[in-house]
Amino acid sequence: MKITPTQIKRSLGLHLSKTIEIDCLDSIESQNGKKILSYLTSEKFIPQLLTNKRIKVIFTTPKLAHNFNHLTSILSKNPKYDFCKFHNYLCFNSDFYTNKWNNQIDKTAIIQTNHIAKRDVSIGKNTEINSGTVIFSRVQIGKNVKIAPNVIIGEEGADIGKNNNKIIHAYHDGGVIIEDNVVMHSTSSIKRGVFGKNTVISKGTTIGSFVNIGHRVQVGSNCFIAPGCVLTGSSKIGSNSNLGTNSVILNGVKVGKNCKIGAGSVVTHDVLDNQTVLGIPAKQIKK
Repeated sequence: MKITPTQIKRSLGLHLSKTIEIDCLDSIESQNGKKILSYLTSEKFIPQLLTNKRIKVIFTTPKLAHNFNHLTSILSKNPKYDFCKFHNYLCFNSDFYTNKWNNQIDKTAIIQTNHIAKRDVSIGKNTEINSGTVIFSRVQIGKNVKIAPNVIIGEEGADIGKNNNKIIHAYHDGGVIIEDNVVMHSTSSIKRGVFGKNTVISKGTTIGSFVNIGHRVQVGSNCFIAPGCVLTGSSKIGSNSNLGTNSVILNGVKVGKNCKIGAGSVVTHDVLDNQTVLGIPAKQIKK
């Protein structure tokens, strides 16, 4: 999509020197697009920015902008705030985030007394949804899924920008995809995606009670997420991994395949395939 100086001026009151082409809005570590519009708020993230060749345009402060003259900069006093504000502008004033969702509930699905959005919800064959569950728009649920009482699927998460005393919430334009044979126990929640990406729970995964899964989280197939776990925004869990009770995966952290996360652990850094980690912060247990 082409972003023009007029759009930036109209939506944010900021200056853009030329028309630019982007295919994604995301954080500086993103590999989701080839022409990414991102934001930079601190000099400690400059090395990460300089190594990501996919970043083409950056919201940043005048103080930081001289560090990367090869990029097109949009100067801002509050880069994250204006990044979220421009994302919201695109959601409601363009087709940048166009994403069509089916609206079909299979006749074999067993659905007790619930609140299910009237549009953009798809529920597959032989899926069972128990009482008290709330399903928002832009949710796709596969076949043979079992959802216990009082589960919430597809509500907005929290991604904010600040401008002094003002807070702007990034509109969550994405959805939730729950693949076949997933089991969700009671009182868990899954937030929908943001910045053009969905939250995805892959086939065969089991989610325990009181689990909170944030926006854009990606959970691989045949995982076990024990009760009380928190998977914060944009974290990723590889297939066949087990997360112990009350463990926390911090924002953007990647856990590999066949991993084990000990109960009560706080995972602050990426975990490689086949590793077992434990503690606060979580550290590898060597065999």
